Amino acid sequence: MVLPVKNLQIRVKFSGVRAENIDMRSRLASISLATTTAATMFASPAFAQTESDAPVSEVPVADQSSGDAVVTLVTTTTPAVLPGQDAWVHLVWAGDPVLDARNFKVTAVGSPGVEVGYPEDAAGTVRDYTSLFETDVLLAGGLDFTALRLVVDPEAVNPSLTFTVSYDSDAGSVTTTANAEIAIDQTEFTGEALDLGTGSLGTVDAGGSAWLPMNVTALRNVSGVKFRVVQSNGFTNAYPNEVDYSSLSNGDRMTEQETDFAATRFDAVGMEPGIYPVTIEATYFVGFTKVTQLVERTVEVLGEDDAADDQGDDVDDIDDGSGDDGSDDTGSGDDGSGDTGSGDDDADDNGSGDDDSDDSDDPAPFVPGTVFAMATAPGEWTLNPYGTDTAVTGMWAFGQPAAAEWGGTDTELGRTPSGAKGLYTMAGTGSAVGDNDVDNGVTSILSPVISLPAGADDIEIEGSYYLAYLENATSADYFRVVLITPEGNKVLVSESARSERNQDAKWRKFDAELTRYRGQDVRILVQVADDSSPSLIEAALADLKIVAD
Repeated sequence: MVLPVKNLQIRVKFSGVRAENIDMRSRLASISLATTTAATMFASPAFAQTESDAPVSEVPVADQSSGDAVVTLVTTTTPAVLPGQDAWVHLVWAGDPVLDARNFKVTAVGSPGVEVGYPEDAAGTVRDYTSLFETDVLLAGGLDFTALRLVVDPEAVNPSLTFTVSYDSDAGSVTTTANAEIAIDQTEFTGEALDLGTGSLGTVDAGGSAWLPMNVTALRNVSGVKFRVVQSNGFTNAYPNEVDYSSLSNGDRMTEQETDFAATRFDAVGMEPGIYPVTIEATYFVGFTKVTQLVERTVEVLGEDDAADDQGDDVDDIDDGSGDDGSDDTGSGDDGSGDTGSGDDDADDNGSGDDDSDDSDDPAPFVPGTVFAMATAPGEWTLNPYGTDTAVTGMWAFGQPAAAEWGGTDTELGRTPSGAKGLYTMAGTGSAVGDNDVDNGVTSILSPVISLPAGADDIEIEGSYYLAYLENATSADYFRVVLITPEGNKVLVSESARSERNQDAKWRKFDAELTRYRGQDVRILVQVADDSSPSLIEAALADLKIVAD
């Protein structure tokens, strides 16, 4: 955990034209002025294009003969962009020699394969245009810049930008266009850029199927990520959305040190119990270099006895007396092994009418109510379920933490909304800010198997969570709640930190419709990550329950 420095003042001189003070909030361990915000781009070495060998020519964007103020695009080729990477670039503009250009706005359209984004306003809302560094006035005889976020597809051909520029002056209003080429970083990458983990992906019942997630950590910025099982060793595989590959839960791009996962279905029809090696192929781009990477993992096929040992306790714990169990019911109806006298039994009937010959496959009648509640199954959650967690502190725990705050920001809350215990990052182990917060990677925890009743008309999940952080956090730090289902993975909650600001621990409610998964066995995966340089990250999940009607 590293606490941030407050109000660091850096003075930057811009091409001899004027100097500006930039209020930077940076990290104590590593102060960087590269590629994260428009302000840092202003201070970066790339901004000195007007004094370097970078391609520069002045392109007027208004007709001098018309009498309009003439604004000139100085930068006609952007700084080099790594394909597939989010990159903030700047474009330098020169003002008219005499007239100020007010209400200066620029929009951009990229050629095929080029995604364009704009900076946020003071309220944190992303604009639909970009303006100048400090104000929207380009002074007469002055230089200033606009910032754009670019993502260039690795397979884009001759990428470029077309700008629409508008401004007002004493000579009238102007709307016109300009163009710039996008320079591509041609550095070729060698090696592997993904950590695909080791060991087992999980288990599948013999004759059955299961969706198994594979956690992935990016060692470099990557794009176009796809996964396929190329040596299945007897399994039949399927992928989400009926395509021939699996991608990441949050898209096909990852930034360096980001963690995500991809799911593949393994069908074990006709397979004997045992541990089977499988080979998974990952393809992706690092810049414009296409990489193919192979990893060998294992999948265990469980026999009937193994499956009962592995899942029986989970099913018993989540039944909650509703009668939809089938293994060790407490007397609510359909059991299948040793009922206590309520009527339907297939082994030792007590004379109530239903014999033991033909009802063993009949489902128990559906009883509306709570299917699963976190507070009733705290010991059944599995920490680091896939053996891929990397966090060294702040691992998930069940309980109540001690409240903590720093500089007016609440980083931990001491009570859930209902007062019941919940999941916290290293709950109750520290009373000071930063004590046992999440550091140096991801921590995850997996729920027991939850059987969603087939007879329900409506199934919903609800809960409360918070993600708290200080201003030295980055967008690589996140909190995530994922539903693991036979059909694939559904992200219920996904929140990333936003740099340059503090966020209080404040309970936020969420809910989602799960009716489409009725009759299926599901699990809930909860993850939180401090996935860039060390920062303060705390998270919690509470009052989680699934209700069926």
